[in-house]
This record gives sequence, C-alpha cells and structure tokens, in this order.
Amino acid sequence: MRNHDGISIPGIALALLLALGQAGAATPSGLGDAAKAGETAEAALGARQYDKALPLFEQALSVYEAAHEELLAANILIGIAQVREGKGEYDAALNTIARALAIYEKRDATSTKEYAQANQTLAKTYLSRGDLANGLPAMERSVALSSKAFGERDIETIIAHSNLATIYLESGDFSNARVHAVKALNLCEQVPNPSQPCIGVTLLQVGGVYSKSGDNTNSLLYYKRALAAMESELGPDHPSLAIGIANVAAGEGSAGNFATAIQLSKRGLALQEKNGKSSLAVANTLNNLAFLYTKTGQHENAISAIERAIAIRESIQGKWSPGLAIPLNNYAKSLDALGQAVSAQAQARRGLALALSHGLMKNQNDSLQELASLQTSAGNKGAAVFLRKQAINAVLTIAQATKLRDRDLGKTFVAEKGAGFRSLIDELIGLDRLPEAQEILALLKGDEYLHFTNQRGASTTFVSFTGHEMPWVLKFGEHQKRLVAMGAALSALQRKSAQQASEEERRRQDAAEAALAAEHLAFMAFLDQAAEAFASAGTARPATTQASLQRLDEKRALLKRHGEGSVALEYVVGGERLHIVVTGHGRQLVRHTEVSPAQLQRKIAAFRQVLQNPRRDPSPMARELYRLLVAPVARELDTMKARTLLVSLDGTLRYLPLAALYDGKRYLAQRYNLALLSEMADPAAGATPVRPLPQLAAFGLTKAVAGFKALPGVERELAGIVGNGGQAGVVSGEVHLDQAFTAASLAASFAKGYSLIHVATHFVYKAGRDDASFLLLGDGSKLTLRELQDKRFDFAGTELLTLSACDTAAAAIDANGQEVEGVASMLQQRGAKTVLATLWAVDDESTAAFMPSFYRHLQTDVSKPEALRLAQRDLMQHASMAGGAMRGAARVGVAATSRPFRAGKRARYAHPYYWAPFVMMSSWR
Repeated sequence: MRNHDGISIPGIALALLLALGQAGAATPSGLGDAAKAGETAEAALGARQYDKALPLFEQALSVYEAAHEELLAANILIGIAQVREGKGEYDAALNTIARALAIYEKRDATSTKEYAQANQTLAKTYLSRGDLANGLPAMERSVALSSKAFGERDIETIIAHSNLATIYLESGDFSNARVHAVKALNLCEQVPNPSQPCIGVTLLQVGGVYSKSGDNTNSLLYYKRALAAMESELGPDHPSLAIGIANVAAGEGSAGNFATAIQLSKRGLALQEKNGKSSLAVANTLNNLAFLYTKTGQHENAISAIERAIAIRESIQGKWSPGLAIPLNNYAKSLDALGQAVSAQAQARRGLALALSHGLMKNQNDSLQELASLQTSAGNKGAAVFLRKQAINAVLTIAQATKLRDRDLGKTFVAEKGAGFRSLIDELIGLDRLPEAQEILALLKGDEYLHFTNQRGASTTFVSFTGHEMPWVLKFGEHQKRLVAMGAALSALQRKSAQQASEEERRRQDAAEAALAAEHLAFMAFLDQAAEAFASAGTARPATTQASLQRLDEKRALLKRHGEGSVALEYVVGGERLHIVVTGHGRQLVRHTEVSPAQLQRKIAAFRQVLQNPRRDPSPMARELYRLLVAPVARELDTMKARTLLVSLDGTLRYLPLAALYDGKRYLAQRYNLALLSEMADPAAGATPVRPLPQLAAFGLTKAVAGFKALPGVERELAGIVGNGGQAGVVSGEVHLDQAFTAASLAASFAKGYSLIHVATHFVYKAGRDDASFLLLGDGSKLTLRELQDKRFDFAGTELLTLSACDTAAAAIDANGQEVEGVASMLQQRGAKTVLATLWAVDDESTAAFMPSFYRHLQTDVSKPEALRLAQRDLMQHASMAGGAMRGAARVGVAATSRPFRAGKRARYAHPYYWAPFVMMSSWR
C-alpha cells in the first residue's frame, strides 16, 4: 500500500506490550492516591487513551514532586513522555525524558529497570520523529540495559529488541531488522505462558520486515498469524487489534486484493475510532484507505478520506508537519485522476515544499514525479524533464546518503526508482533529446550494476542538466536551502508544547511559521516561473548536456575503431513502447515499436522456451521478434551499409539471443557480426583482431560432481582448442582438467599473463546473490561471484575471457535482465576486454565443435564479432550428431503452437539451440 510506511508496524510495542508487562514502582504509604492515579494512567496509556492518561500522570507527578520523591517523579515523567510521543508531540516528549534521565543519573539509578525503560522510550521517540541517527545508538543502548536489568525473557527486553528492529527497518538495514524481530518473537515464545498479544506483536514485526523488503507473500502470512494470535487473546473488538488489521489490509492491498483490503481497513478504522476520531492512527488508516479507493477507481471516496486524514494531522501536528508530505501527494494523485489538475498541482507542490523543508528525499521524489506527470499532461514536456531529473537525483541521494544497497532498500523502492528513470527517458526521447536519454539509461544501468555486485552506496554520478536548465537548478537549490533552514528553525521552537512555552517563545514560533509561509509562497511562484520558462521554449531541442555529448563522441569513436559498416543500436524499454536509437558514423536517429514491456517479456519468454528445444521450429516467433526489433530500422541499416551491429540491450531484451532473429530468409547471425555493448566495462572495446594469436589457458570439468552431470565433451573441446607439443590444437597454451582446475590454478593463469582464458564447466546463478552464484571448479569446489572479485583474479591484460558454461549470462526470465550484463560487466571491470558467454544450457558435443572453430577464425584477419559469426555459420552447417550433456540444469520447454524443426542430414546443428546462445560482450567506452 502507498502509505503503509506511515503505520508504525513494530512501533506498537510501547503501547500494547507496555500495557501487558509494565509494573508500577513500589511507593511509600501516604502517596497512595498518586500511585493509584499513576496506575490508572498506565492503563489508559496501554489503551491509547492519551487524553485520559495525561492529567492522571500530571496529578501523580505534582504529588511526588511536592513530596520530593524524585525517583517516583522520574517514573511518572516517562509515562508522560510516552503520552506525548503517542500524541505526536515528539519534542515535548524528548524534553520530558531528559528530565527523567537527569534524575536517574543524579540518584545513581542507572542500573534500574526504570532507567532502562527511560532509554527505550527515548529511542522510540527519536524513531517516531524520524531521527534515526540518534535513535539507533539509543535503542542499542536500551537493549543492553534492558537485558541486564530485566533479563532476556522479560517483556521489556522483548520490547527493546522489537524497537531496535524497527529502527534497523526504517534505516533500510533489513538483515539486522530481521535478526532482532525474530529474536523478539523467539523470546516471546520462550516466556512461560506467553501472551498471544506478545506473540502477535512480534509476528507483526517480522511481517513488517518482509513487507519492507518486498516479500509480500511471507509478509501477509505473518500478518495473518499475528492477527489471529491477538484476536484469540483480546477478542475481535479490542482497539489494539487495529494495527494488526491495518497490516493485513496492507498485505492484501499489495497482493492486489483491494476489496478485501478496503473492508479490513474499515474494520480497523472503526476500532481506532473507539479511542477518539482524531488520532494520528486514524489519520494513517484514512490515508491507506484513500490509497485503496484510488486503486479501485473510487476517487471521490479517496478524496473524502484523505481530506479528513490531512485535517486530523494538521490539528495535531500543525500544517508544517513532515507527516503531511505523503497524504498531500496521495491527495494530488486523486485530484489528478478526477481531472482537477490545478488543485492536484497545488497539493503536490505543498507536499514538495514540506518534503524539502524536512529533508524527506523519498517524498521529494514522489512529489516531483507527480508534478512532472501533471506537466506532461499539460504538454509542457520541458518542465516535466526538469522535474524528473530533480526527482532522480533525490532518490540517488537516498542510497548514497545511507550507503545502502538496493537489496537493503527494498523492492518497492527499487521499482519506483527504475520507473522514474524510465519516465525521464521516455520524455527525453519524445523531445528528440537522444544523447541525454542515452546518458540517463547509462546511469540506470550503472545503478543496476551496483545492485548486481552488492556494492554499498549509490553511484557518485548524478543526472546532469543542460545550460537552459542550470539557472533553474540553482534557483531550486536556493529555495531548498531556505526551506530547510526555516523548517529547522520552526522545529527547534516547537520543542516545547504550548503549555510549556513562554509568551516570547510562542511569539517567535508564530514569526517562524509566518516566515516559512512566505517562503512557501515564494517557492510556489518560482515553480510557476520555471514552468512558464520551459513552456516558452516549447519543443525546440536545447543544447544537450556536456556528459551526453561526451558519450556520443565516445560512441562514434567506437564505430570508427570497428571500421566501415559498423552501426550502434541501443534498445530502450519505455512505458508503452520500445525505442530503438540508431547511431551511425555521421547521424543519430530513433525509431519506435508499439509493444509494452509486459508484452515484450512474454514474447521473449516464449521464444526462449522454443529455442531450447531443438525439436521445435523457432522461425515463426523469430520472425515476429524480428518484425518488432529489427524491421523498424532495417532500411536505415541498409542505407548505412551495416555489417557489424554493436548492440546495447535493456530490460528483459538482455535475455534475447539476437543472432536467432529471422527475417524469413536468413537469421541475423547470417547477415551481421553481432556484439553486445556493456556500460560498466573497462574502456577497451576489443574491436581489433587477436592476431598473432597469443597463448591460452584452458580450464574444464569432465567428471560428474554431486548435483551436476559429467561433461565428457569438454575434454574434446579443449583438446581441439589447445595444442601442446605434438598435440593438435588451434592455440598453444596449457590445459587444467578436473582436479587440476582449482581456484589457485585459475588465479595463477592471470599472474602468468595469459591473454586468452577459456573456462568450460557448470555455472549457477542466483539472482541478487553474489555469494551463492558460482562456477563449479574441477575439484568439485565452488568459486562464487563474490570470490571472483578478489584481487587474486586480476583480469587486466585478458583480451578474451570465454565462459563455455551453462547460463553464464542469464538467470530467471522473470527478472529484469541486469545479471546478463552484470556478469560481463563485473569481469570487464576487473580488466577483461571481451567476454564470450552463453544464454542457456549449451549442448556439450556441439560446443566441443563450436569452440575450436571460433578460435580458428580468430587467427585470421577478422574481428572478434566476425569470428563469432563465422563459427556460428560453421556450426549451422556441421554434420555431426548432437546429444551431449548440457552444462547445468536444462530448461527445455515445448510450445504447443510451435511446429517441428527439420534439419538436413548434413546440418544437424542448424537449430539455433546449438549456435545462438553464444553472446559476445564488449565495452564501448
């Protein structure tokens, strides 16, 4: 759901769990009324009846302070702080906690349970106000204090682990969040006669971790278990069930079960309203409900719910609250859906101003993207481009600032980030700003590469701006600085509640609000001026960015190195259609194909299924994909007299063997030399022939290893490639088979300076897991992708690295294809100029015939891409019988509508299954 991050999934610990396990301190006689008031207040706090709890706590506090019972007063101050935190008065809560902590430390009570609980309340308050930098160390300290003061299995220690998990979760560290959430759950289950709410709350938190990481299936399972546990203890109508219900609703919404989610949200709302109709919890539920209404097209209901949510939050936290950023953007989306563009823009702009003033980068992205969409609808694409560039830089700042990987930040964040990139690319191509579009795609692929290799931190490269855009960028930055400064000033003045602030402080706060309001209006005027300036420029193409011009020059230099007849094709997957950017020696143009990403993915999946069964005829699907991918630029390729295609693929197109596309007469491999271009590789393109041919180090596995079939053809393959002494072969060098094929021998070959490395074995890829993706070595051990990045494996000087293995360039078809480019890019980043890999489980015997042919052609005066094409041609005409083992687990499927494939007796390997999986990947830079 759009705003389930607005619900504190584990944050209920100090409300519900506290009510279950908190014990009042012993009090001396004569203070019975104060003790009774404190106990009643704690019960009200546990039921989230804050307005009832606060005066009772204050009554007890006045008695204890009058009696100079400092420790008892400190205990009550923590209760008051919890009320303030529950009401969203975070600064007042922090001040109250500080008073309590000072008393404990003065009285040398830092080993007490109360002191541990005070630190826990401090950390929870930091979390609630979004201050993770102070919240994390405070909560880590709280866990240590609670474990020592209460014991591991006490409810307070469970609360501490739960809230520490919350902070890790909010900071995007899912690994540590899961550790402490599971710890809290296990501790609950180990407590003698554990309460179902305790188990329910911790189950909710584990579900929350799964939800944030994008695993909606497991998330919903835990949410449902949690709700069942809580209902069995509390009954179906207890107000504390509202959080559990809200999270089950969130899970159902994420699963697309919107009607169920709406009904659950209504039930949760009714329970929350038993404690009052104007709480932050009610506002959050209304916002979530509005999102669900929007998803089902009930925009009027959505607006009604979101307007009420905004009004509640404003009444509690004021109109400058950071918590308004999300509902305001949701409000804008609903208004936009109803065609109320002017009102939608006003709300999105207000949300942006709040996000800027509070440094909320994720909310900045959301508001900027919504404003860009509104500008696109209004026909002002120049303004839309400007806003989308600002949005992308905001999300790149998130990962860089937190130094987290995409895997840590969650699938939802990654998907939204990718969608923002692609929206900008679509806008730029629509304006014929092709170099800039290519620059943004390169930035996206660079970001994908960091995700693939699990490198922490985002790329230091941000989106660049044109000369026309730069003045507006600078003005935007000036307004942002003022908004940040004024927001911080107002927040500092709000640290005291209205009851505690002096007349002078209230006057200064009013002045700060007025200043912020004035800057808000100035920012709105700036946005109007910027929109007008971009609209006045119209669709005329402005001077492009320096970065994009440099890339264009580099690409043309690449074409020059590859010689006459070289053409670069860049495929860009857009929102509703595919863009094909053609770059020749003297011109650049774009063509389009009307096919959606989902349609393209289905076609590629079906084509791969047929290709991997040599008994089925792939030509119908091959012709269909040729019509979509090559026919739109066929005339231009003929005009440019193209002989070599240097291709950059995007998204699931990276799973496609271009060589197997068919124009009705010939396969693409029979017409063009083909090479795939990598964005992240070393700046050597590898276009020159490898002649005279240097020595080669070959490594192979022939024997069966647990879980993997024997590859008897590998020995023949390597014998046909490498010659030693009197042994026949194409290249001189050394061979390491089976037990001689180890990590050490592979590393040694790099140290010896071999410029050709050939590896024939099984390869297993696990999406997003560089520690679980591996090459199977000859001694049966596994060399993971992570280990392959070790300095022992220095590929500098490696002219060609051949991975004659299963799936060395591909993974599951439901992924986005980043790993296809990622494997090669990783190896090229380590220094390899060119990588030859495979897209599926190759046939053992046909590969043994293919590889010697490939190396034989490399000895002649041809480029590597042409040597690949000639070897594919040879294999198409090869007369030997196929039927060897496949390197890795085969995924052969038969499409019901495909017809049988009939190869001639003299061309047993004519089916693309045998020759099409080999793909060559080089850098273009």
